[in-house]
Formats: sequence, structure tokens, C-alpha cells
Amino acid sequence: MDWERAWNCSATARLLTRARSDNESDGIETSSMMERTFGAPPRESVSETSLTESGVGRVAVTIAGPLVSAWRHSLTGDVLTARSPADIEPSFRGAVDGVASTLRPVATRLNAVRSRLGLFVLALGYTLLVLGVTWYMDQPLYDGAAPYTFTIPHPGLALVVIGLASLPTLWLPLEYRRPSQVVLWWLYPVAYIPVITLHAFVLSEPHLPFALVVAGSFFTLRLSYYLPLVNVREHLSQPVFYRLLVLGSLTLAGLLLAVFGRSLSLAGLSEIYDVRASFRATLQSFGAVFYRVIAYGITWLENVFVPMLIAGPLAGLMPTWVIGIGVSAMLVVYAVGAFKSALFAGVMGVGLYIALHDDGDHLPTYAMLAGPAVLTGLITLDRLGAPPQLLGQGRRLLIIPGYVTAFHVDYFSTNPHTWWAARTWIGLSYPYDAPVANIIGKVYFGRPEQVANAPLWGSDYAAAGLGGVLFVAVLLALALYLLDCAAADLPKRFAGAAVAGMLTGLAYSSPINVFLLGGFGVLVSLLVLMPPSISASGTTRPH
Repeated sequence: MDWERAWNCSATARLLTRARSDNESDGIETSSMMERTFGAPPRESVSETSLTESGVGRVAVTIAGPLVSAWRHSLTGDVLTARSPADIEPSFRGAVDGVASTLRPVATRLNAVRSRLGLFVLALGYTLLVLGVTWYMDQPLYDGAAPYTFTIPHPGLALVVIGLASLPTLWLPLEYRRPSQVVLWWLYPVAYIPVITLHAFVLSEPHLPFALVVAGSFFTLRLSYYLPLVNVREHLSQPVFYRLLVLGSLTLAGLLLAVFGRSLSLAGLSEIYDVRASFRATLQSFGAVFYRVIAYGITWLENVFVPMLIAGPLAGLMPTWVIGIGVSAMLVVYAVGAFKSALFAGVMGVGLYIALHDDGDHLPTYAMLAGPAVLTGLITLDRLGAPPQLLGQGRRLLIIPGYVTAFHVDYFSTNPHTWWAARTWIGLSYPYDAPVANIIGKVYFGRPEQVANAPLWGSDYAAAGLGGVLFVAVLLALALYLLDCAAADLPKRFAGAAVAGMLTGLAYSSPINVFLLGGFGVLVSLLVLMPPSISASGTTRPH
């Protein structure tokens, strides 16, 4: 069977090799985010390299097996036998529900945290913890980098930013009704609190207007909750939609296996950047058109298809075996370029589905407890002598958005804004010779190759200052409203888990990048077309 799977993947590789030679082109401009993620595309055609000279590696065979089997299932129509939640195998669904059942009594005992006062106190404590961990990490870590110096600002400024950090707990929604609320409760502890506080503790000059605009822009994201949802859904029939979803996922995963099959590697933490460098070198050997196909294929697969393929069976909307496609696709993306975001999207999809038990009543509790638990656990492990990479990953997840945003504000307060001109379709002259993320890496990290991305409040401040932050915040609010309308009559637990792939992009880069490259439009389109729910007989029924 392994030889048969390898032959199927090899044959697909030969077909795609011929197809690629017809699709190569030069002189195509690409977005700055795509270049930073995948490397700059080539400007000239290069000679083709055979994709099948050395066969498909063992990793490719291992991953390709479930994909080939699933392809056969989908072609024979087995994908059309989606069952109701009660029909999902107990061993599969029971494991997930068992975790939720274990968490339920704990979350119930912490119901006081869901009050406005409880959340405010917890946010205040978490803000102080973030500051304490930032002070603790003011030292070279595993990568030898100590990119900031922790300073104590004027007491008045410190009190203002700490108060602004806790303020959103007074208006963030407590009842889970829309998938956009998952985004808000993710951005709040992961991005908003570090951004609004750390700039005051790592910069020598105060930037109080910036802090006020950050607070106002975050409040802007909830304005759509004052609007009623509009029914924009024009869903396909159940057989058509699920065949489209499965075949689309298999096609993208098969494309990656065919192109990178001989160089797949499930990299460890110490090998990630070497694998990623090899991936970029391989990708840049292709024509510009094929470069775009691969770039979009990877981001759409990990950000859109993987969470939907994992959350769908959990919600009983798809057959159980479909989750195998999601897990295999996740491993393919990680093995191709060591993209940790692929693993995050899959794991976070399961985590969100678990956290949204009991109609999502405990979402605020979990959101506000997760950050303190992660930081406290990492500091404890570090004091016990754990590998320093663990603490470095904690810094990357929960501290970096704050101080990298501070560097953006510091640099672009005295240097020209970009006005988003790095995107060639804007039609403006770009004033720098490198992407913004690399400029920040060179100036503040001393590494020209360093990619120092920042969330909305940093990347769009670099583009147009405080006005740029407010402008993109309004765009994001409209996009989240469209997301809510697209998922209006879908199961809420599924819809919340389906946004898992969007979370890293929104927390660590500009929302514009998520709209243009990250697959946000693809996710909204699929939710619009998705049947609301599936009966035991396989026909759609109202939700």
C-alpha cells in the first residue's frame, strides 16, 4: 500500500511539473507579507528541476496515505454521508467532550470571573504579570537577543496605560453569540494588553496619544454589535459543498506533496529556521505565477481548510474520517516549510471547540485565564531549568506584539510613513529599500534579515500614523461584521472554532495582510456557501 501511495504522489508530481512549466511568468509584483513569509518571488524564469528524480520521501508516504484514501472516498461519494452529532463515534467525540466535561465544573466555580468587576480585576492582574515577565525577560534568551531595555515611565503615564489595558473588560461581550467575539477575546490578552502597556515601559519618550488611539480603535471593533445580522447566506446543497471542501483541501495538499515531497521534514524547534530557509530557496526557483499558487495554497490550507476540516467532524457536520484530512493537511504544511502557524491552527481549532462548550458561556473566563497560566507556567519551567526555547516561545507569543509595536511607533514618529505603498497596486512611491518589518529588525535588533512584524497598532501606524490605525480598525470591524453575517445560522460552536486560522495573522500582522493573503475572504465565502446543518439522512435542515 505504501508503494501505491508513493506512486500516486509521484504521478501527481509529474503532472504538476508539466503544468508548472506552462504557468511560469516573470515580472509579477507580490505583496510585502508574501515576500516576508515565503521570500521574494523570482523575476525571471529558471530551468526546471525534476521533482521525481529521488522519489517521494518517507514523510511524504506517511502523510500521503490518508490523503490518497480520502481522495478515493470523496470521488466515490462517501463524503456525502455526513451524520448527525449523535452518530459520531463515541471514542472520537467522547474524547473531546470528556475534556469539556472536565473543565465545566472548574469554569462554573469561576463564574464570578465572568462579572465585569471580576474580569476587570483579572485583566489588571494579567497586565501587571505581563510587565513583570517583560522585566524578567530583559536579558538575552536562547537566540542571544535582548532587543529592549525595560524602563520605568512617569507614574502618571504608567497608571494611565495600565488602566486603559483593563478598560475593555467593561464593554467586551460576555455572552457568546457571534464568531467575531472569539477574535476579540483572543486579541485582548494576546495583542491589546501588551501593545497598550509595553510601549510606555520600553520607550524613553511618552506616547500618550498613541495609547488613547489604541484604546479607541479596539472599542471600534465592537461597534458592529449594535447592528442586526443580515442574512447573506446562499448555501449550496450538502453534497456539492462538502465535495468542494474536501476536494479543494486534497488538491492543495497534493500540490504541496508533489512539489516538496522529496524535502519534507517534521522539524524540531532548533531546526525550524533551517527548514524554512531551504523551503524559501526551493520556492524562489519557480516562476512568479507558480510562486503565487504555492504561497496562497499554503496560507489557505492552514488558515481556512484545516480548522474547518477539524471543527466540522467535532460538530457532527461532516463524517469522522474528514478530520484525518485536516490533520494530514496540517502536517503537510508544517513538513513543507516548518510553519508553526499550521500546527497552531489545528490545535487551536480543537481548543476553541472545547472552550465554547455550554454555548460559549465560559469564553471570557478561559480567555482571561489562559494568558496568566501560560506565562506563569513558562517562568516556573524556566526557573526549574527547562530549555530556554520554551521561554522564548512565550516571549514570542505574548510579549513581542507589545515591544515590536513600540519600535514601530518610535521609528515612524520621526521617519516618513509608507502609506501602504509597499503594495504596488497602491500606485505610490515606496520610500524605503526594504519592507517595514526588516527595517525594524535592522534598526532595533541589529539584524537586517530579522522579520519584526507587528499587529494593527504597529504595522498600520507605520503606514499612516494614528489615522492609519483608526482607518484599518474600521475596516476590520466591517470585516468581522461580514464574518458574523456569513455564519449567522451555522452552529455557533463550529463557527467559533473555524476562525482559528485567522488568529495569528490578526495578532501579529496587519489585518490588511489577513484580508489579502491570509484567506479571510475564502473563509467568509465558504461559510456563506456552507449548509446550516446536516440531518442523519444527509439532507440539510434549518438550524
